[in-house]
Formats: sequence, structure tokens, C-alpha cells
Amino acid sequence: MNFFEETGVKVGLFMAGAIGSVVSFLRPQDLNWRQRALTIFSGGMSSMYLTPIIISPIESVREMSQEWTLGTAFLVGYSGLKAIELTISKIRDKFKK
Repeated sequence: MNFFEETGVKVGLFMAGAIGSVVSFLRPQDLNWRQRALTIFSGGMSSMYLTPIIISPIESVREMSQEWTLGTAFLVGYSGLKAIELTISKIRDKFKK
């Protein structure tokens, strides 16, 4: 077992989210290098932790390929904090019922 597996880091999901964050820089933004670095890191971390939460309720997704999971991670990283806000909102809605 390597360091990443021992600490629960899913490198594939992290990288897909980080790349999604980098691609999001194509949209006009006024960020300095520190803000960009934090955006890339937070995109990777949010993808790593949110992707399983997002795809777990969808039965058909669980049977799909790893490409689907990595694509979802990319979109989470690309969308940034909006994905976190949406996920929290959906979880709250689920527990209100």
C-alpha cells in the first residue's frame, strides 16, 4: 500500500478535478497566482471527495466505466465551489424529507 492509498487520496479523481480547475481559467477571471493555486488544489480536493457522493445515488452510474467517474470529477473541478454548493443543497433536501 502506498502513501496515497493509506491516506485515502484518490489520485485519479484529484487530478481530474485539478485539470478541470485549470480549464476553468479559460473563462475570464482576475486571479493572482496564489488564488489560481488554491483554485487548482480545491478543485482537486472537492472532486476527490464529492464525486463519490454525486454518483452514488445514481444506480446506472455505478455500473458505468471509470471514464464516467473521472468525467464527473473533471466537471466538479471545473465548476468549483458551485458544485459544492449544489451538493450540499441536494443533501439538505434529502434529509428534509
